[in-house]
Amino acid sequence: MSARAWFRRLSHADVGEHLYNGLPWRFAGRRSPEHRASPRLGEHGPAILAQTLGLSNIEIEMLTESGVTGAVLAKKNEPART
Repeated sequence: MSARAWFRRLSHADVGEHLYNGLPWRFAGRRSPEHRASPRLGEHGPAILAQTLGLSNIEIEMLTESGVTGAVLAKKNEPART
């Protein structure tokens, strides 16, 4: 499978760099789509709240500070982000 470039090396903020499975299909003459590691817990939360619910940055900050929404988990030596 390695010889057929099945595995993709991806870097994830929480678990580091690992090999991940590729897509189960390929099309002749086409490049494979970009591979990205899965998002971190809460990574896209603010964007979703803004785009889907139309909340302002102040409203999102209030929800985060009150613990209603999640925050991106921090690595052991990294300060927590909200």
